[in-house]
Amino acid sequence: MKSSVKSFAILFGLVAAFSFAACKVSVNPKDDNHEYTVKFNSMGGSPVESQTVVKGQKATRPADPTKVTTNQETYYFLNWYTSTNKGQTLSSTAFSFNTPITSNITLYAKWTDTDLELPLTLEFISSGTVTVGGPWSTLKYSKNGGDLTDYAGNITVAAGDKICLYAQESENTSTRKMTISCSSDCYIYGNVMSLVTMDSQTGEWNPYVSSVESYAFYGLFRNNSHIKNHNEKKVYLPATTLSDYCYKTMFEYSTSLTTAPELPATTLASYCYLSMFYGCKGLSTAPDLPATTLADNCYYSMFQCCTNLTTAPALPAKTLADSCYLSMFKGCTNLMTAPALPAKTLADDCYLYMFYGCTSLTTAPELPATTLADHCYSQMFYGCTALTTTPELPATTLADDCYSYMFSGCTNLTTAPALPAKTLADSCYLFMFRGCTTLTTTPELPATTLADYCYFHMFDGCKNMTTAPDLPATILADYCYSHMFCGCTSLTTAPELPAITLADYCYDSMFSGCTKLNSIKCLATDISASDCTDGWVDSVSQTGTFTKNKNMTNWRSGVNGIPLGWTVKDAE
Repeated sequence: MKSSVKSFAILFGLVAAFSFAACKVSVNPKDDNHEYTVKFNSMGGSPVESQTVVKGQKATRPADPTKVTTNQETYYFLNWYTSTNKGQTLSSTAFSFNTPITSNITLYAKWTDTDLELPLTLEFISSGTVTVGGPWSTLKYSKNGGDLTDYAGNITVAAGDKICLYAQESENTSTRKMTISCSSDCYIYGNVMSLVTMDSQTGEWNPYVSSVESYAFYGLFRNNSHIKNHNEKKVYLPATTLSDYCYKTMFEYSTSLTTAPELPATTLASYCYLSMFYGCKGLSTAPDLPATTLADNCYYSMFQCCTNLTTAPALPAKTLADSCYLSMFKGCTNLMTAPALPAKTLADDCYLYMFYGCTSLTTAPELPATTLADHCYSQMFYGCTALTTTPELPATTLADDCYSYMFSGCTNLTTAPALPAKTLADSCYLFMFRGCTTLTTTPELPATTLADYCYFHMFDGCKNMTTAPDLPATILADYCYSHMFCGCTSLTTAPELPAITLADYCYDSMFSGCTKLNSIKCLATDISASDCTDGWVDSVSQTGTFTKNKNMTNWRSGVNGIPLGWTVKDAE
């Protein structure tokens, strides 16, 4: 009996030893079939299931978790990171899901409470491709949060795919630009600084860099009609220190954009926003523009042809720069409200073409400047056919072409503003009210010191104007009144013309086409200047009275002199 018990014990020991040895094999890390656990700590976000991974194999990137606090604060997922202290601090670089798993591991979610810290992202609504023209040498992308990949050609995407874009710096120049195109619709959001701040070693980037280089984002999404605004996440251009041409044509013809990104810079650079949103026909809201220190051409054509834009942003600058607002809202045919323009210190071409062709604009902003600059208001409201009133124009010191074409083609304008200047500048009122077909009341024109082309075509085509202003100047300038009242078909009486000596082309075509004009008083005695009365009474009334200087004996008859069929008498 004792022998049997002993034999059983020996047998049991052998079995136990064999089982123990077998158990040791199954947990041996050197075993190629050994399995490890990859845990995901979402750090307060939605739960993510752990994964069991065979030694040396790779974990699968899970769907991004979400995180909304009890206060309904939304957090944005950045990536998965490792930690040596259970998530108190995270590794400096994101975990790569191309890493072979050789031990149990826990990955920790990194969150941000602002989409400012999201890289520039394209989230696709439908399948297609991403194509980059002129790619920078350091351009990389990640797809659905994966590892950074060098851009080597078209990126194929499916609906729901997210492409994040990174680079170390812009390589754009005045003759080279990188342009991102999409073949299908996608949302765009995140911070463009991921394209110019990526660390070459870690792949991390800095969302809070406050400056950009010249041409940095020149033409980046030009002609990309597929990018759309995300309902919740925004595009960020956070730079506050700009450089020349930095955003030139960045979103030009991106016709699906409805909202422009914020532009926080307060000090601008030359051409910094040049044609930035040109032709964005879907854009209905413009960003705030807080800058008070402007630069030459800074807003040049910024919103030109944004035909869905209804309201312009405030423009608080009080000191302007050359061409700063040139063509800024040109062709914005639905723009109904213009911003206040408080500047009293103007610059050359500062408002040139600013609201040209804004056919829905009904009220013009006040223009308080009293000293003008060359071309400052030239063509500012050209073709604003809904404009019914004009701003006061208090300036007494004019400049070349300052008001040229300013209200040309404003077909609903009935009253012109006072023009108090007594000393004029070259072409200052050139074409100012041309084609204002409902204009019935004209301003007084008290100037006695004229300049070349000063009133050239000023009221050309104002067919409802019945009374012309007095013209007191006795010393004329070349082309000063040329075509001034051409085509004013309701005008019956010309203003008295007191000048004794005429200047080259001074009355050229002055009353041409004034088919009802039947009274002219001209006191000139010297009409020897070149073409000074050339065609000046072409197509006026067939009958009328011409009052001349009693000392003048060599008037010609016809369209270049005294109209045929008119009664001639001497002035008293």
